[in-house]
Amino acid sequence: YLAALPVEVTQELMARGQERFGIYCGVCHGMGGKGDGAVSRRAQKLEMATWVQPADLHTDLVKVQPPGQIFETMTNGIRTMPGYARQIPVQDRWAIVLYLQALQRASAGE
Repeated sequence: YLAALPVEVTQELMARGQERFGIYCGVCHGMGGKGDGAVSRRAQKLEMATWVQPADLHTDLVKVQPPGQIFETMTNGIRTMPGYARQIPVQDRWAIVLYLQALQRASAGE
């Protein structure tokens, strides 16, 4: 996996990542990345037996992943999460990785 972002980090890329995270990731993972998005809350309220809680993106398991691994997860999916290669362009996926890293750092008080 790539250990560093292969794109230039800019404020515009960060803003794009935040926007795209909100559109594609936040509905399940929550805007704060805690796995408590609107879709997840609704599924739990309906007591859907087949629903799998989305990952909390602030766990050590996720935080230690290199950027390339997060990118691959978005691209191809993992477990019950579908891949988003067709919906999210490559540049936007890297923008989301950048934003997620910033979200994780902010949550950790860094």
